[in-house]
Amino acid sequence: SSPTFHRARSEVILATVTSNISRILPGDTILENWADAGLIRVSVVSGVVQTLLVSELDRRLGTLVATDLRAVETSLRLSLAL
Repeated sequence: SSPTFHRARSEVILATVTSNISRILPGDTILENWADAGLIRVSVVSGVVQTLLVSELDRRLGTLVATDLRAVETSLRLSLAL
């Protein structure tokens, strides 16, 4: 979510990350650099965008490296027809 979004709302926009890679669906992105992102298992970013209240966030699990972030952005653009 952008800083402008956060100033006006109490939610964040996110895509979930899971280590369940047995079923990859259109829009999902397998993270090539999952360990560099601070994750403990091979992971996939879901192609489903959601909102969540900031108060419901527990902690940050990691930070995607630039190449994985670009791959997620590309997948989301295709999923959302942007």
